[in-house]
Amino acid sequence: MSFSVALPLWRPGFYRTSSGEEVDLVLERGRKRLAFEIKASLSPHLSRGFPGSLDILKPEHAWVVCPTDETGYLIGPRVRVVGIDECLKELEDLA
Repeated sequence: MSFSVALPLWRPGFYRTSSGEEVDLVLERGRKRLAFEIKASLSPHLSRGFPGSLDILKPEHAWVVCPTDETGYLIGPRVRVVGIDECLKELEDLA
């Protein structure tokens, strides 16, 4: 299933500065913006530039998605670590 079929009203993209700060996935719908950092680690940490990128992008929600089945938790101001199932559930609630 393609992204446009699963979330047809959200436009996917990414954010990267010339100095290397980045956000792996940015979803936009109108003026709403969501930010995602994707990690392979079960103990993820925020990359150096992620908080600064959030200050610029000003997303409504931000997640660090990792391969966990545990309940999500805050890793920083406005940023939650979640597994993909929890993330999809939260996205469904926003749609």
